[in-house]
Amino acid sequence: STSTVPTTPPPTSAPPTTLYQPGAPQTSPDGAATLLIEAWAQASRAKATAVASPTAVAALFALPYPGDALQGRGCSEGISPATCTYRDANSLIEMNITRIPAGWYVSSVVVEN
Repeated sequence: STSTVPTTPPPTSAPPTTLYQPGAPQTSPDGAATLLIEAWAQASRAKATAVASPTAVAALFALPYPGDALQGRGCSEGISPATCTYRDANSLIEMNITRIPAGWYVSSVVVEN
């Protein structure tokens, strides 16, 4: 008996490309950033993921919450993505806030030491 071995591999399916959908989008970039900071202060990842992507939450929660040392430096307005900036004694934290039809959410967090 003979068997045939395929000479080309079978096609593979592409991974799903679903976009993150926040559970509680906010009405402004500042609102989204503030809610994420409040969740960070409360050590509540569940609250954070309602307004921020999983990668943004992971980046922010990798840092210890600095308490009163955290200073808000404001948000850019009118564009998407907007940027909201915070500073503590050791780091500069930039949040990219993206607009979707339902409102604004934190799409990424960049920490510079």
